[in-house]
Amino acid sequence: MEALSVKAFAQKVKSKKDLYEALLRNGYYLPKLKSTMCSEHYLVNVMDGTYSCFKAEEIKVRICPRPPPKDVLLEKFAKLMEKKGLHSGLQEDKYPDKDWLIAMIATLNPEDEIFRKDYAPPARKNVIEEQKTIRVPAGFFEGLPDSKSKVKQRALHIIGEGRAQQKMKYLKAVQAELIGQLAVEQTKAEKARSWLKDPRTMRPPSKSSHNEQSPARRGGGSGTSSRHKALLAGSGTGGGIQGSTSKQNQSFGSSQPQGPQMMQGVSDT
Repeated sequence: MEALSVKAFAQKVKSKKDLYEALLRNGYYLPKLKSTMCSEHYLVNVMDGTYSCFKAEEIKVRICPRPPPKDVLLEKFAKLMEKKGLHSGLQEDKYPDKDWLIAMIATLNPEDEIFRKDYAPPARKNVIEEQKTIRVPAGFFEGLPDSKSKVKQRALHIIGEGRAQQKMKYLKAVQAELIGQLAVEQTKAEKARSWLKDPRTMRPPSKSSHNEQSPARRGGGSGTSSRHKALLAGSGTGGGIQGSTSKQNQSFGSSQPQGPQMMQGVSDT
């Protein structure tokens, strides 16, 4: 391990995607980037060796045409990693993709049952049917044969009530899970809203909005601009200020005679 400055690290890695790619280039066999397990926390711990992650050359390939559900694969992977004294980095609600789990199990235990020719995944269990809602004395059903009755109309009311309770319990469990997910999304939304309200995160106005507001900011400049226009118009016809001065002189000269004419009047007298 070596120590790098923040500047030197940021020259190579500036985002989670950069860190993921850097680990791939160093030979690590990682879960898919979009999987919930591939968080910044997991990638950093893989980089510094806290979490164990195999290199690509260590991976063993085995075929599993019909893999079991992900929870079965997670359980197998966790037990194999614990048996070898390795830290898997698994966390609650942060799971890798199925293909990566199969590759890890194949590397840790190439002779696992899921790679056998005759392997078939177990049938999916009905979660509702597993709910126990009908209370009976201990040992009441021991030794009794299974019912062969096929007439649904004559089904006992206790069975219908039990099924309704099973479904109700299942729906309540689903509701609780959805409420938890809703709370997480609401927290994210609140964080995003507070970020937008924070003055430190507000962006400066664009140039277009600045230009639109600039006339209002200049305020009472309409009189000055009209005066300038008048002067410019005057410069085209009579020379502006100079033209107005010459007009004043002409009006003055028309009321009083010029110098030579006055002298001629004196001599005549």
